[in-house]
Amino acid sequence: MIKEPLISIIIPVYNMERYLSECLNSLIAQTYKCIEILCIDDGSTDNSLTILKEYSAKDSRVIVISQQNQGPLIARSNGLKEMHGKYFFFIDADDYLETNALETLYSRMEADGTNIAFSNFIHNGKMNFKFKKSILTVDEVLTDVLDGQAWMFPCWGMLINKCQIDNEYTGYHLCEDELYALDLFIDTDKVSFVDTPLIFYRHFSSHRPNKGNDYYYQGYQAANQFYEIISTDRPHLKEHAKTRLLMHTFFCYLSCDTKKLTSEQVKLMTTTVKTTRKSVLANKNAFFKIKLAALLSYAGMWLPSIAFKLYAKITG
Repeated sequence: MIKEPLISIIIPVYNMERYLSECLNSLIAQTYKCIEILCIDDGSTDNSLTILKEYSAKDSRVIVISQQNQGPLIARSNGLKEMHGKYFFFIDADDYLETNALETLYSRMEADGTNIAFSNFIHNGKMNFKFKKSILTVDEVLTDVLDGQAWMFPCWGMLINKCQIDNEYTGYHLCEDELYALDLFIDTDKVSFVDTPLIFYRHFSSHRPNKGNDYYYQGYQAANQFYEIISTDRPHLKEHAKTRLLMHTFFCYLSCDTKKLTSEQVKLMTTTVKTTRKSVLANKNAFFKIKLAALLSYAGMWLPSIAFKLYAKITG
């Protein structure tokens, strides 16, 4: 009987006592049994570390690693350094999996001959991805992401062959998941997709409780880095990349206390909008809200800001 290859599950944990047991229970119950669960406690100040140690005492597959609080980026990086698996899988401590998630992703990856497999998930009550095929080219995935049709492009929830790793997990605090996912995708030709949601996602970021202008401005810088990578490695997608750049620029601008932004920061963000909006309006596949923001921006940065804040109040 051929032994299944080891899958390393990497979880950054910071003050997640409320959700941690649900996450760990879903991993321990996986139908794919050949796993190690690397839990990187990121300096938690609640009972998270105690919970991790209790699970580790009961199941030898649960491995606890402690570090000073440095954020999920460093936690994942340290997990990659300690893993032993042929494959790895990131999950956040407030999320959880269907019991057949890893088995489904591994089987699809093996059948398709790919190095990356990922599934759909629910975001704001809607499916994040709208793909109709189980084997996708990287360009197909990136086009939907760049056009805003897939709102999120996270590295968590993906089963990845470690041969895809060619450098250390690095990035910015905001959009770090997406930069790393792009780094993984850019070096492959095709990926496997499972339309059934296998991961249950919660938007709860405790690693960075005090978000301010610096945090969101880093997000703007990360969006520019994402755009530059696409422009260099996938130049035929450059016009699509402008849609995503405008979307993230507005998100970061709306999230900032604009009165505390420097004049240079405002100038750079405004210039980004001005240099991308024409391409966004010409992009037939761009998400309609991004097109609306591009159109309203001709009246100034303030109008999309008011429109989307009003929309958020109406929709809750």
